[in-house]
Amino acid sequence: MGKIAVLDDETIGHIAAGEVVERPLSVLKELVENALDAGATAVTVEVADGGRDLLKVGDDGEGMDAADLALSVVRHATSKLARADDLRHVGTLGFRGEALASIAAVSRLEIRTRRSGEVTGHRLVAEGGNILALEENGCPPGTWISVQDLFYNTPARKSFLPSVRTERANLVEMAGAFSLLNPRVSFRLLEGGRALLAAPGGGSYLEAAVAVHGPEVAASLRPVSGRGAGMEVSGLVAGPEVSRAGRSGQALGVNGRWVQSYQLRLAAENAYIGTLPGGRRPIFCLSVRVPPEEVDVNVHPTKQEIRFRRLREVQGLVYRACREALTGGVGGMAVIGSPRRFPTGAGTTEGVRTVGGGVQRTFTAHEPSLTAGATPERVGSGYGWRPDLPRVIGQLCRSYILAEVGGFLWVVDQHAAHERVYYEAFAAEPDQTVAQRLLVPLTVEMPPVLWNVWENWGEEIAACGFLAEPFGPKTLLVRCVPAGLAGLLDGTGFLDLLEHLSQGGAGEEPSGRRDRLFRRMAACRAAVKAKDELSLGEMNALLEQLSRCRDPHTCPHGRPLLVKLPVEDLARRMGR
Repeated sequence: MGKIAVLDDETIGHIAAGEVVERPLSVLKELVENALDAGATAVTVEVADGGRDLLKVGDDGEGMDAADLALSVVRHATSKLARADDLRHVGTLGFRGEALASIAAVSRLEIRTRRSGEVTGHRLVAEGGNILALEENGCPPGTWISVQDLFYNTPARKSFLPSVRTERANLVEMAGAFSLLNPRVSFRLLEGGRALLAAPGGGSYLEAAVAVHGPEVAASLRPVSGRGAGMEVSGLVAGPEVSRAGRSGQALGVNGRWVQSYQLRLAAENAYIGTLPGGRRPIFCLSVRVPPEEVDVNVHPTKQEIRFRRLREVQGLVYRACREALTGGVGGMAVIGSPRRFPTGAGTTEGVRTVGGGVQRTFTAHEPSLTAGATPERVGSGYGWRPDLPRVIGQLCRSYILAEVGGFLWVVDQHAAHERVYYEAFAAEPDQTVAQRLLVPLTVEMPPVLWNVWENWGEEIAACGFLAEPFGPKTLLVRCVPAGLAGLLDGTGFLDLLEHLSQGGAGEEPSGRRDRLFRRMAACRAAVKAKDELSLGEMNALLEQLSRCRDPHTCPHGRPLLVKLPVEDLARRMGR
């Protein structure tokens, strides 16, 4: 007797409404989850044109007989639910009944499948939701599903798909997340016969991490393990010495399901508080196990968003497990920073900077003038620099400049303020993007998702002043960098640029995005950091330079750089 059955109306009514097929990424998610539910130990994915022309998923799982194959493309037919009450105890990944049916409705679909122990398999061909063929086929055990010409019959939906290179990067990232969350399953992602990702499936989180993130990141990973109240969390967290500009290095799973949970991500990131510089994101892979009745996966059609019955307890477990992994259970961690020389004069400065990983490099770079004593020529809007100039009081926690200005106490974020000064200086000097050859090329270990970005954004990256070439299957050799970054850039900075380029802004021209990101990154790397001790003259010089900026209100990332406290408020708090 077959396993797949059409759901009754009551059960259908309880399933979250909505369309699960939005883009190639959602197709990949549904097909891989079905493969995992079928007990696959090896999953192979092939894509063409970012998944638009072809997205093929093959597995060595259980397979289907002829009856189940025919029902698999019928709307609301599933082997994973029988009645509405089963939604409270979902123990599988792809429980929605219309996944294959929805895919078949907007593509040219072919399924080849064979159950283990059966002599022959079967093949189904569907187009636009209509079954064109159902016949015997001599395929090996398992299931192969080929989705071609996605949205060929709905051109309006096709026109809203992300760009090919954006979706390709998303496919690599999702495949990497599945690899990390299912280390016992081997994953391969291929395009044109070339492997974009290959995870061995040996059962080790660390082996999967090497395939997804590369050996440099994997070397910093620490095991996570925690239990409590019938729940558990396992996985890996990277030490604060390795981080990213975005969240592409983060993977979260709940009961084996890949999810995008803001609550769990926040709990994990909070474990790094006080250890990462501003704007940096940690790298981690966390798998949470909770009783099925404690989590609701039926709150969103794609099941990426979930709801916990005991959210605070789950968050607490994740936070404590990550914190213990990072500290070894014996207290705090050192704050990761990059001490840099603070420029006090204009022109060309030569010296030594300490960059990521503790590496020291000699640099020669043009630095904006921060000489004290000059009167600001232009007043920053709303800052009240005239008629009174700031009188620097001192430095708070070696991170904030305290100054008195016309009845106000100013608290200035020294790093953010210096970023703004550099950002506008670089914007006024277009020659900063001219390529400068490095005496010693920079070797960068590339995670698959960012290798894909480098290939897709080759022209934009070259226009920035970078010259890089492959140096092995997962390594780049950077021979030239923009002149504005000479002596300031390490491998982490190069990866940050790639990550920012892949994300970009809606409607923004690639060249504009490139120039903006370059200036922002250059400013961030050149600026003083939190915990850098500044002299009184340096603090005065920085505030005077800030007064000349076109936009002295925020740093290049959009965060406020200054808080003004009226003296009257202080007097009121003192009971005066």
